[in-house]
Amino acid sequence: MSGKGSGGRLRIACAETMTAWLLVSVLRRWRTRWPDVRLDLLEFTSADRMVEHLMADGADLVAGPEPTATSAHMEALGREEMVVVTSPGHPFADRESIPVPDLARVPFVHYDPENGMGVWIDQFVAARQTSLTVVLRTRSPRTAAQLAGAGMGVTIVPVSALAGRPSAVVRRLEPRVHRDILAITMVPSDALVRRFIADLRRRGLPTVDTAARDRSGEGPAARG
Repeated sequence: MSGKGSGGRLRIACAETMTAWLLVSVLRRWRTRWPDVRLDLLEFTSADRMVEHLMADGADLVAGPEPTATSAHMEALGREEMVVVTSPGHPFADRESIPVPDLARVPFVHYDPENGMGVWIDQFVAARQTSLTVVLRTRSPRTAAQLAGAGMGVTIVPVSALAGRPSAVVRRLEPRVHRDILAITMVPSDALVRRFIADLRRRGLPTVDTAARDRSGEGPAARG
């Protein structure tokens, strides 16, 4: 990391679903405008692991959901919706939104405990007195969306996991649920860090039309 001139190095850690969804356009802009800045990208499936890496001086900037706890500097970038994904032939496909208790009645594609989404979902459904019928687990929300779209069950993913446009039905939770997306750093005064965060803010979080009938081309696609 360097705060002087147009060169230097910036190590960016991000949630693995957010590389294409949030970072690609900003990274591309940086390669064009500041080719002398070395950009290192590290992807994680846990916000807590990302912050641990930051605190151990393994990264200069984290972009992702809020960790359990940290003393690092945090700035809000926006809020990301959590949605239900299933196959076109599933009964949920004919509904506009899915109440959380209804998830207890269907096979569920869950996450490996090492993935922060797995912990989040367990806490989320427990707080609503709901239990899940888990049929298999994966480390990746993108894979979970693909498995659900293929008829393996239903799952919950952040909308960033839909950037690859899996062939699947996407439905809102009822009530709608969002999570905060943050930029986290130990050195907020560094020029490269400030510039990158400013670009993330300028771009804003992409939006996904969760009212689309499916992700296979019949409805609106992700924007941004």
